[in-house]
Amino acid sequence: MYFVKEIESKEVKDWLLFFEELSKEQGDYLKVYLIFSHEDSYNFAIDKEQLNKLGKELGLKRIALTFVPSFQDKASDIYLTKINPDNRNTIIIYKNRNIIGKYINLNANNLNYSRVSILIDNNHSDYFNLKIDKRKN
Repeated sequence: MYFVKEIESKEVKDWLLFFEELSKEQGDYLKVYLIFSHEDSYNFAIDKEQLNKLGKELGLKRIALTFVPSFQDKASDIYLTKINPDNRNTIIIYKNRNIIGKYINLNANNLNYSRVSILIDNNHSDYFNLKIDKRKN
């Protein structure tokens, strides 16, 4: 999960392109979500349009883009993540609903891409490479 308070920066776009490629490599084993919030200027229609535009601009196919009114929003339960709205970004990596990595204000660069990739690669389960027959019986 990639939490941001603005989506127009080059850094956000670079992270999204990185996550898109990583998701392609990992296939069904990695789900990436961008959660965006304008803490002080939430507008459903405008925020929805911004995310739509961003997804098209970057050609994102594998990343879920969503927004919340605030990172303290109770209706969506996003407050449970305890994201500090003052942070530029927060990346939380889960495995089986447990947090295995959390990064705050992580810059988009090759060193940090490697950090995230290595964490994910080192946390594959014994069942990661099993072929799943998706045909219905």
